[in-house]
Amino acid sequence: AILYYFLAGRHYLNVHGSSTWEELVDRICTQQPSSLHEGHPEIPLDLERIVFTALAKSRAQRYKTVAEFAAEVRKYLLAGEQQLNRQRALAQEANKRVRELLAKARAIRAKLKKRAQEIRVLKEEVARLGKETPSWTPLLQKRPLKAAERKLKTIEQEAGRLKQDYLALLGQVLEYHPQQ
Repeated sequence: AILYYFLAGRHYLNVHGSSTWEELVDRICTQQPSSLHEGHPEIPLDLERIVFTALAKSRAQRYKTVAEFAAEVRKYLLAGEQQLNRQRALAQEANKRVRELLAKARAIRAKLKKRAQEIRVLKEEVARLGKETPSWTPLLQKRPLKAAERKLKTIEQEAGRLKQDYLALLGQVLEYHPQQ
């Protein structure tokens, strides 16, 4: 009855309004306690089962001894502690993985910034070489322009792959921490 009171914040029986001692005893012997879980959904059903077994009207349905009841409560608490430890370990693993992913994302972002700068410089060079090299210029003299254009194309492709990798990493981070 005390555990029920601590969990629910009220007595397990509606004893108020009993005008006589006989009415009170009759309620204790016949009235079933209301569900803990219905009034307080945060209370696990396993804990409610333990409390209701302790409050059972039939002696055969109750715990035989206080030690048996205490052992059941200890077992429940130990299972909860083990579950909490598993959740902590999973959270630590997830946080470690997120830190790794964010480190990779920062490295990719730094490469992207570097490639963006290279692309700007190469575009300027290609524009300058294009102005300096008339269309009628022999192919041999167009080599610097063609080399700059090829390098620009290669760097732009690499930048595209880096952007895809960056977005994929951010997606993985969001799988671990959707609220970010």
